[in-house]
Amino acid sequence: MFDVNVTSLPTVTTGAVTNITGGEATGGGNIVSSGGESVTIRGVCWSTAPNPTIADSHTLDGNGTGSFSSNLTSLSPNTTYYIRAYATNCVGTGYGNQTTFKTQTITEINENKTWYNSVKVYPNPVSDELIIETNGDESIINVEILNSFGAIIFKGDLFQTTAIKTDGFASGVYMLKLSDGKSLEVRKIIKE
Repeated sequence: MFDVNVTSLPTVTTGAVTNITGGEATGGGNIVSSGGESVTIRGVCWSTAPNPTIADSHTLDGNGTGSFSSNLTSLSPNTTYYIRAYATNCVGTGYGNQTTFKTQTITEINENKTWYNSVKVYPNPVSDELIIETNGDESIINVEILNSFGAIIFKGDLFQTTAIKTDGFASGVYMLKLSDGKSLEVRKIIKE
């Protein structure tokens, strides 16, 4: 009499997508069964087309069974994505149920037009260094620079004049968010 071990693909469920912004989200899943073999890689995969696979954008979130969390990055704003959790063993890759989510829209906001004349931002387009200058009448201003995916790439406070090194930024369009806790202004800046 022979003992035969039957192995199969891992059994996976896809978790809810949370913390959705214009460029990032949090996903995850649960590896319910390893399929009789060790799970060597697990994560989530996503695409703008249905039934994403590991050939599409995906995370690598360790190995083994159980629940896990994934950070999805470099997403496009105002876009619907399909997502599935996955797990791979020596038999192959098993996928969880497909879910969808939509990233937020990034918009340019100017809620307080009076800042326009009291805060100078130059040069724009910028290459190596962005100067933000106030006329000195303003309180401390919180500054954030967001990339086109909505991710914050710079955060700080300024009073009067601040120089921000931009030589490490990729070329493209960025949003500069200025706030004093009572008002908000968002300006578009271009990195050459």
